[in-house]
Amino acid sequence: IYKTFEGCDSIITTQLIIKPIYNLNTTRSICSNDSLLFGGVYLKTSGNYTFKYTSSRGCDSTVNLTLNVIQAFINQQTLRSCQGKTIVVNGNSYTQNITFSDSLKGTLGCDSIIVYQLIFSPVNVVNIAKNVCIGSKYENITITK
Repeated sequence: IYKTFEGCDSIITTQLIIKPIYNLNTTRSICSNDSLLFGGVYLKTSGNYTFKYTSSRGCDSTVNLTLNVIQAFINQQTLRSCQGKTIVVNGNSYTQNITFSDSLKGTLGCDSIIVYQLIFSPVNVVNIAKNVCIGSKYENITITK
């Protein structure tokens, strides 16, 4: 109770509103070739990040972000054949040595990279000249006229 300058009683009622402080935790995942715009910052590296804001009610607010960067899956395949033959990869035909890559979407939406190495080995041709007489055998074959 307070007294006015004239000596009268005066009652002041104060209504105290307690505003909450927000502390939010969130987890996000991105692919290794992407970035995440969060809190006005582009993030590309796995880790824990803390962002401080002022809430709409004027109190401090904290957002804790856990960022997971999913690495691309890389697989190498070596395919071999003989010269003169054809190797078909994803509907494309190849007849000579080549190395190339192809990317596919993985189960988490990130790229899977396959590196193909195609190797065509030379065909060995061997000519054998033998003198064989009629009536004799060569490798269990009887030579006739």
